[in-house]
Amino acid sequence: DVLFFSLADEHIAPRQCVTVLLERGRVTVAKASRFFSRIRIGAARYYPFGDEGYPTPEQVASAVALALNDLGIAGEKVTLVFPKAWTVLKTVDFPLVAKDTLPTVVKYELDRLTPFPPERAFYDFLILDEDEKRIRILLAATKTDTLEPYLDALRRRGVVVRRVVTSLSSVATLTRYANGNADAIFAEIHSGGYGGGGIRGGAWKTLFTGNFVSDDG
Repeated sequence: DVLFFSLADEHIAPRQCVTVLLERGRVTVAKASRFFSRIRIGAARYYPFGDEGYPTPEQVASAVALALNDLGIAGEKVTLVFPKAWTVLKTVDFPLVAKDTLPTVVKYELDRLTPFPPERAFYDFLILDEDEKRIRILLAATKTDTLEPYLDALRRRGVVVRRVVTSLSSVATLTRYANGNADAIFAEIHSGGYGGGGIRGGAWKTLFTGNFVSDDG
């Protein structure tokens, strides 16, 4: 245990993370670290773009490059958090016999469950629960045509995106971190609607989403 103990183990060296949050009218870049179970935001930079639309890929890449230089960060892989509005997020039931081949089943069924064929989508799923007859998953998908221009623009600036995450999933993660294994309900409100879910025993179990019927306050 001593000879093979890694100096990068978070028990003796904090794990670093850089996150880029893409929102209407601004980009936020945050540097965080985790030591044991404690997460600390070390620094953050905010870049407004003055309107209600989403920043362009070039604007996002410029803001991220500026933030990384300002924060003295080099060579870090980042997490890109993109808007829930760009995501199809739904619960789906499959027969339990599909459990062993779920990735193949989800890929085959994606164009029926979402507006996107698998070759034109980034998608992932999370098992919510199962019983003796069926297995329930949380499915998330977004168009490659929407996300790839941002990934390409960041890549041209030398920024490596390690993972992409929908904003609602980030709210769920924050809720789990804040509440531990306690049951909780979380919600995210944005300009066009809302989304949220329920956490039971530290795991995401239910989902709800909806749109506002008008654009007023």
